[in-house]
Amino acid sequence: MRPFYTIHLCCLLIILTAETANSQSAEARLDPEEILPGKPAELIIKTESPAAGSVIMPQALNLGNKIELLEPGQTDTIHRDDSIIQLRQVNRITAWEEGYFAIPPLEFRYVDQGDTLIFESRALLLSVGEVEVDMQNTYRDIKPLFSFPLTWREVLPWLLSAVALIAVLYYLYKRFKNRARPDTPPAAPEKTEVPPHIAAISGLESLRRKKLWEKGFVKQYHSELTDIIRKYLEQRFGLNAMEMTTSEIMRDFALQNRKPGEESALRDIMETADLVKFAKYQPAGEKNHMVLEAALEFIKSTIHYESAESRKSN
Repeated sequence: MRPFYTIHLCCLLIILTAETANSQSAEARLDPEEILPGKPAELIIKTESPAAGSVIMPQALNLGNKIELLEPGQTDTIHRDDSIIQLRQVNRITAWEEGYFAIPPLEFRYVDQGDTLIFESRALLLSVGEVEVDMQNTYRDIKPLFSFPLTWREVLPWLLSAVALIAVLYYLYKRFKNRARPDTPPAAPEKTEVPPHIAAISGLESLRRKKLWEKGFVKQYHSELTDIIRKYLEQRFGLNAMEMTTSEIMRDFALQNRKPGEESALRDIMETADLVKFAKYQPAGEKNHMVLEAALEFIKSTIHYESAESRKSN
């Protein structure tokens, strides 16, 4: 009797195992099954298993080399009760070449109380069709770009930025220009031309205050005095007196048709100076004083100079 019971028990276990194996199922399908290159298709996976255990979805889809997974799907529960649980997953795929590409069976695992059962879906075939090109139609140009009018909201930030940049550049230009420009020295006041008689009289009075002949510098005294007279003759009568000898000065001065007293006074001044400078003549103190006074009188008498040409024309 014991062998009978043993055989009966084994048969019962085989039947229970077969029922458990048949209670897990996986379905995979494509939607659509035929696409054009680059167009997407959905790989839809559904599983059904007893609620007592848990199903482990494929960790990585084996799609082959020609099929690309665009967007992996999330596993959702679409039905569940005390006995059955149904799961669903939607993956987006595509292919870029024409042809037929197989998707191998997907492997799933069912885990219940430490036991693991492996089950698979069926293999699929993705058809990628050929893009039809109508060679009879003429080629068409690319459509022109659409233009949209600019708004103040778009232009205003650029306009404000440009104004700010111009202001900064102008500030830097003014700052560095002023820094690079050297300080301009103040313009010198224009020199007013001093009349010849004023300059000569001022020079003689300055010479008087020096008191050169009183201090024993008789030669320097007469030299400076004649230099003042020579400059006056150049400015008043146009004689090159600074470069001429006394005789040459007297000769050219005589051509001016001046009064006889003016000519004799000038001669006395110039010849006295020549004696002091070249003949070591030492005039008395009163003579030195008289020469300076004679020079002042000569200048005063010739202040209102009128050339010979002017007198002839009058």
